[in-house]
Amino acid sequence: VWVGTKDGISRYDKTLNDWALKRETQGKNILFNRVNTIASDEELVWFGTEGGVWRYDKSKDTWNSYTKDEGLVDDNVSSIAITESSVWIGTFDFGISEYSKADRNFVRSYTRNDLLKTDLIEAITSDDSSVWIGTAEYGIQRYIRRVNSWMEYTRETGLAGNHITCIEVDGNNLWIATAESGVSLFKKTSNVWITYTERDFLAGNDIKSMDARDGLIWVATRDGINKYDLNTKNWNTYNKVDGLPTNYVTN
Repeated sequence: VWVGTKDGISRYDKTLNDWALKRETQGKNILFNRVNTIASDEELVWFGTEGGVWRYDKSKDTWNSYTKDEGLVDDNVSSIAITESSVWIGTFDFGISEYSKADRNFVRSYTRNDLLKTDLIEAITSDDSSVWIGTAEYGIQRYIRRVNSWMEYTRETGLAGNHITCIEVDGNNLWIATAESGVSLFKKTSNVWITYTERDFLAGNDIKSMDARDGLIWVATRDGINKYDLNTKNWNTYNKVDGLPTNYVTN
């Protein structure tokens, strides 16, 4: 189990019931230890930090780091998505870098000077066909890999809001969290949008993070946690009354 903190990366070994902490230091100075995002596949675990990217190889038990010196568009990383052939790394202020697994190198950057509407990237995720990019200003951009084409989704086309905080894929459903505007559900097969807000039993409209799998969606807000069952259409809310230490949930 991997845990990102403001002071580095913690790893819990379930077999040994033991914790280990990785911190990067130079002399007495701690370097880029605030972890913003974690993504993994069968072989590698990627950690996005405020000072670059760490990559852990599970089979070799080795670490590599990547910064602007190695081709990353910027060191303050917000999000990471892994596809079959590449790793997409979003930054808070300077767009996206694409890392090729085959070439083991950064092969392209995407910024507002070419294909992006904005450099302010908040979230990235991927599914079988596309890379979904959540921005802080212009909603979602979708890159369809097989045909090398781009699409845009904004408030005008069905999104709850244009400031995206999190994107989750659950089968044919795409869940999009926004700042101050609730949650959008995009049904990919039918191109149908559904928006959920406080009026629909959300604890709050300012969504900090989400987790969606097997038809269950957990939504973290500054006013508590929601669980939504897509099959039964039932909402549950959890807050301090139910045992949370605070209603302000970040992840």
